[in-house]
Amino acid sequence: MSGRVDRRAALLVLAGVIAGLAYSSFVIDWVLRGFEGMTEVVSELAAPGAPHATLSRLLDLLCAVLVLVLLAFVGAAMPPRPTRTVLLVSTLVFALGAAAAAVITAPCSEGTACGSAAQRSQSFLHNAFSTASDVGLYVGMAAAWAATRRTGPRWFHRCAWWLFWLSGATAGVLMGLSVVADWPEWALGASQRVHIAGMSAWIVCLSVFAARQPAHSSRPGGSP
Repeated sequence: MSGRVDRRAALLVLAGVIAGLAYSSFVIDWVLRGFEGMTEVVSELAAPGAPHATLSRLLDLLCAVLVLVLLAFVGAAMPPRPTRTVLLVSTLVFALGAAAAAVITAPCSEGTACGSAAQRSQSFLHNAFSTASDVGLYVGMAAAWAATRRTGPRWFHRCAWWLFWLSGATAGVLMGLSVVADWPEWALGASQRVHIAGMSAWIVCLSVFAARQPAHSSRPGGSP
């Protein structure tokens, strides 16, 4: 029985690590391109004509599928309260939005003219799915912090706290400012990567939480 539990825990963590790496596919794209293109807008890496567009889309889809698999185990490990429902629904929105954004990609890669009505509509849909996905994961992160603030585990709700404020709120504000203030493209690209890396880290945290916590358990924790 113990061996079965250990294998399950290892598989859950492995799934989370793979999902997290897949979602930060910009790192793989950067390596495959000879360490170039790190400053480009992330969504353009999956656009038609981008060097590794198909790989980027497939990795996003892989992440979405693995997160859907993890959700059942995360739900079983989370204390049974309303915040658990918020976490599960919000994370589901993340997975579905990420999958939709991978199918309906940004229409144009870097340096490609993009101005037709069809391209504008596709860009709008892609941005809408991406935004819904991002917001979903960070709302779920906040819900996870609230759900485990008193019952623990302490490491989990502290990760939720710091990732929400650093990669969520701070990087999100920088992303918005870079667009509104017309900062150089590298500023948007850098803040996007911090934002996405935080999301990847959170997916790994979810998998570790699901692997380590018995079903519906609670134990003393504390807030940061």
